[in-house]
Formats: sequence, structure tokens, C-alpha cells
Amino acid sequence: MPRLTFLPVAALLIAMHTSAFGQLIGDTAVETESLPAEWAQLDEEEMGEITRNHLRGLVRAMHKYHDEKGSLPPAVIPNEELPPEKRLSGFVLLLPYLDARDFSSGGELGNRFFDDEIARAAKTLYDSIDRSKAWDDPANLEAARSVVPAFLAPGIKPIRSEDGYALAHFAFVRGALGKDNGAFTNAAGITIKDITDGTDSTLALGQVDTALGPWIAAGPATSRHVYHPSVENDALSFGGPYKGGAYFVNVDSFAYFLNTLKTKPEDYHALATRSGREINLMSKVSRSTTAREQNTDR
Repeated sequence: MPRLTFLPVAALLIAMHTSAFGQLIGDTAVETESLPAEWAQLDEEEMGEITRNHLRGLVRAMHKYHDEKGSLPPAVIPNEELPPEKRLSGFVLLLPYLDARDFSSGGELGNRFFDDEIARAAKTLYDSIDRSKAWDDPANLEAARSVVPAFLAPGIKPIRSEDGYALAHFAFVRGALGKDNGAFTNAAGITIKDITDGTDSTLALGQVDTALGPWIAAGPATSRHVYHPSVENDALSFGGPYKGGAYFVNVDSFAYFLNTLKTKPEDYHALATRSGREINLMSKVSRSTTAREQNTDR
């Protein structure tokens, strides 16, 4: 059975909790359905370690995609023949790259975020998807119902919709306040050179815990704008199981818990932009390794 492999700092978690992750691909597999219950047994620090590992692994997959294609993946796979709500999410494009390594621990010799079995299964899933058709087309229904733990985070439920579609607990950051000025847009992919604020000051992905949708589907299920809690709006934004913030990852693959309540609105919104000339923002925002360090509650 494919299992999730963590970085060396989380070796203890591997021994204790590998059974929590089950199969990468599973339509009705019992292993994937037990994820929420298994994850509920973890403490806050362990949940944060898993969440950050998933976020960093996905960003490293984006960098592999960039190295091969010349740009970061778009938040939506372009398809003018389909209405926007029927198009495929950019998450689909990450599936072949889940064999990415952790460059911070040795470059090409660094550890993988997800093991070989998971990487192979993800590529098989990618090959099964007809990228010319809608996410809910009969040709893609099996993929749409396949749970991908890399797109999930402990502490957020459910992992499936009532219709049986596999959900995502992360979303691309499109920008701030409804503008597509982030690292991931619905248009063509952004290049690293386009991120003039710096990859260490630009958000890539964040947790979502409201109006969850299929990981395979474009739209608010997998890409959103950031709105500070002080901004009154009805648009969907980011959030997690802890009050006051959520886990995010920057384009440079640094993952952390961001306390949005303790961060100034202008700083939070600036983090979501790629070219607003807001440099060195990380020293101004309220962040930490774990939610516990931010004194947040569930």
C-alpha cells in the first residue's frame, strides 16, 4: 500500500501514523475514508508538521513544472471550449511532479516529500485524465472521485463531497481583494521572474475550510483571493481549523502558520501579490511554525 513519507525531522510520525494516509488513489477505498478519524488522533504539532510538508511538497512540484515548462502552472487549465466552472484545476498539472525533492536538504540528493509509490500513482492518475474535457465529464469521473492526500490537511473535514467527489483542503493564491495579481492566475502561467516582490514574500498556496470542492475542479474550490478578516465581503477566502489564521506556503517553499488577525490588512494583502514592490514582508507579519505558538484555538 502506498504510504506518505515525511522529512527526517518527522521520522517519528512515519513510524506512528503511516496507516493514516492509505492509498493515494482510491474511489471507495476504506483506507482513504479513515483519514479524518486517523488524523484526529494527532496532536497540534503533528498536524502542523504534516500540513507544512504537504504544502512544501506541492510548491516543489510547482518548481519542477516551472523547470520543464518555463512557468508556474496556471490555477486553471485553459480550455476555451468549456465554461469556467467546468474547467480542470491547475492541481491536475502537479500530479506528474510529486516526486520532487527537498532542495533545502541536499539538492538532487535531498529527501522526497512523497515516496516513489505515491509519485508513480499520481502520474498514473494524471495519465487517466482527459484534459480536453470537463472535470465532471464521464471520462474524468473516476479521477474526480480519487482521493489525493497531498491535497488534504489534517483538521479539515470532509475529504469527500456528498456526491462522492474527492475534495481539496488547499487552494492557489490568485491575489488580493479580487485582483489576479498573485503568483497563480486563471490565465497563462506566471514565471519566477514575474514575481518581483520575491518568492520569499509571495504566497503560493493556503488552507481552505469553507465551501470545499473537488481538487480536480477549477474555481473557488482550488483558487482564491485573500481577504483580511477586517474586510467585509462575501467572497470565499482562506482559513483552517484554528481561529485567527491558516497555514500557507510561499513560492520559495517556506511553509508557516499565518495569524491573519494579528497581521495588518495591508501586509496580508501585500503577501498575496507578486509585483507590488512590497519586499521583505516576512519580518512584518505574524507567523510561526505552529498554530500553538500563535495562541490560537480551534
